[in-house]
Amino acid sequence: TRELVKLIDEYNVVLLDTRKTTPGLRIFEKKAICDGGAKPHRFNLNEMILIKDNHKTIAGGIKNAIELVRKDLQAGIRIEVEVENVSELKEAINCNPDIIMFDNWSVDNLKEGVKLVPNHIFTEASGMINKSNIKGYAKTGIKSISTSYMIKERKWVDFSLEAV
Repeated sequence: TRELVKLIDEYNVVLLDTRKTTPGLRIFEKKAICDGGAKPHRFNLNEMILIKDNHKTIAGGIKNAIELVRKDLQAGIRIEVEVENVSELKEAINCNPDIIMFDNWSVDNLKEGVKLVPNHIFTEASGMINKSNIKGYAKTGIKSISTSYMIKERKWVDFSLEAV
């Protein structure tokens, strides 16, 4: 985590983890992420609404999905919507979510997409971001980058407890 934070530090980008954690170790992994200088995307599912591809499909599009969510939304719960192309991005912008997540966008496409988003909507890049490409994503003007790299590529410490 600390290595990734240092790579993007000069770009004023927030590094976030993802929901992907090891069963039974979530609290420890989230703590390690914070200790390394990143922030948790969310600790559990009830902290925000994340509209992903399946939700968009079932609801019949981004607009319908956001409208359905807003009917019963509790105060203080943010809405994040994942977009996979410019058409979805424009639809999302028109719905004014709190966060737009650019999922699996190339650096070049992301650079152009970010320019379309009004400043009051928080932006996030996600998908296959790692130590070798994170700097390119940070240079696009994106406000945050989420990656599971910190969990998937971490080094394990082997320890045991011996009773005597």
